[in-house]
Amino acid sequence: MSSFILGLLTVLFLFLILLVFLRKLSLSFLYLTLKETGKECNPFRFFSNSLNAKEKERRNQALLLFPLLYGVPKEEESTELDRIKDSIRRMHFLLYFLLFLVVLVGLMSKPLESQ
Repeated sequence: MSSFILGLLTVLFLFLILLVFLRKLSLSFLYLTLKETGKECNPFRFFSNSLNAKEKERRNQALLLFPLLYGVPKEEESTELDRIKDSIRRMHFLLYFLLFLVVLVGLMSKPLESQ
């Protein structure tokens, strides 16, 4: 494979990692909102600039709620909260897979540089 195609794949995978991570953050914000208020909101409200003080605090908590290297505990009584946690868990697996692909593309491009 040419180095141009491998570079293009790397950029594509990094862009996908960014999109999946932003989706994970919006799901974490949705989880916190549902847990605290009992009402479901738009998950993309995480990116809104017109948040009140409580929502801004919730957004800051959502950034660190479910770290990537730790498991997502499953012990909630509400099925809606479990569904959101399952989605976050799938986002973690997808992030791991995309990071693996970036490393794999990097290893594939190494022999091309030495030739």
